[in-house]
Amino acid sequence: MKKIMTTMILGLVALAPTVKAEVIQGDTGRFCPRNQVVKNVEGKYIERIFIAAEGIRNSGWIHVWADGVKVQRIGVPGYDPDYTFRVRRHVQEIRLTFESTCSRIFDFKIFSPIEESAPRTRYNRQRALDTSWGAEVMTLIDDIDQSLVSDSLNIDPLYGSVLRPLKRIAMSERASENERNIRSLIKSLKALEMAKIIRDNEDYMFHRLDLTQYEYIISDLLSIKEDILEHTDVRERDLDETIEFLKEELE
Repeated sequence: MKKIMTTMILGLVALAPTVKAEVIQGDTGRFCPRNQVVKNVEGKYIERIFIAAEGIRNSGWIHVWADGVKVQRIGVPGYDPDYTFRVRRHVQEIRLTFESTCSRIFDFKIFSPIEESAPRTRYNRQRALDTSWGAEVMTLIDDIDQSLVSDSLNIDPLYGSVLRPLKRIAMSERASENERNIRSLIKSLKALEMAKIIRDNEDYMFHRLDLTQYEYIISDLLSIKEDILEHTDVRERDLDETIEFLKEELE
């Protein structure tokens, strides 16, 4: 039954939801107390900011400044919570400073109201093969996850359960700088780990189909999973075993 539903969903041509906000992407990566992250927003009216971050070794703080005025202090323990907070003012510059520990920022978005949203980038299998699965997933998620965190201060579970874990793995794959033969194993492992996240959340995603604005997201994610399994020549029932084998090979 699930295979029939998957086939039906993959055939859908769904319209993206309307998001009445310009999303300004901030820097992501590892930052320490001596670092600052500065984003020039050119006097735009900033409605809210979204940050996903974790403390690398211990707990600390990220301070968020709007034109020199502190608008938020974020605690960063050793896991990756999401923070969404309102600014609601015209701002020239957003600045992040770091206290007590180095922090890893997984996502940093600044939302400014606009009348219309830009067309979304859809998943493209050939583009994934030409670059990497991680790069394609990053492109897809950067374009779609804004709708799951911008409409209210409640972050959609689809982001926390599926998109954010996928993004973390994709970032890890993209950052890999190992030797060529080892990198190939890493890319295969990361691709299969992404497929596993999608597979493990299929039931949840099927239950979200009553909300038609999520059809295009679910369609793309299921396509990614099927294409990864086909490209790596791994059967879905062997997914967990293959992941464990690759992890052992890379130890």
